[in-house]
Amino acid sequence: YKLAKQPDVLMLLYLLGRDDLQAIVARLGYELDEDAIDRTVAYYDRRTSHGSTLSQMIHAWVFAHLDPDHSWALLRHALVADVEDAQGGTTAEGIHLGAMAGTVDLIQRCYTGLAVRGDVLVLDPALPAPIESVAFGIRFRGYTLDLTVTHDETRLVAKPNGHDEAIVVEIAGATHELAPGDTLVVPAV
Repeated sequence: YKLAKQPDVLMLLYLLGRDDLQAIVARLGYELDEDAIDRTVAYYDRRTSHGSTLSQMIHAWVFAHLDPDHSWALLRHALVADVEDAQGGTTAEGIHLGAMAGTVDLIQRCYTGLAVRGDVLVLDPALPAPIESVAFGIRFRGYTLDLTVTHDETRLVAKPNGHDEAIVVEIAGATHELAPGDTLVVPAV
């Protein structure tokens, strides 16, 4: 049979991301190009039965930049898993906290593209159409930041913190400096 209960292979993309996965595979002496990753994602998307409540959340993460509409549909299924008791009676035994926390993480880190690379705060937003905006606070290197991502722009406000030095922020591939008390607004690409 060519079915999978949960996203065992796609878990690598969820945990490592494309760049790190490609780097690890390259260190092992193999090439893993973008087309191979896309084919693998499509292959397992068609064959995964989502027998785990984490499955749809993981798939939503993997599809966030590939197909935001599909990602959104998968996220919605993950969000209602306990409300609709999608696993056929397991909700009475307790909520699926891993899946719930994963959906929040998906919105905060994946759809905003939030990552840290060395001393750089990275944002590479890809909001699905139904999500008009995402806003939350971030603590980064002693800074308190307010982040707002919309389909039109990414806005980052650095609250005053008694320091003079700026932090480095990368938004959609462009590097910026953000000093305490400053606001950075970058139009969507």
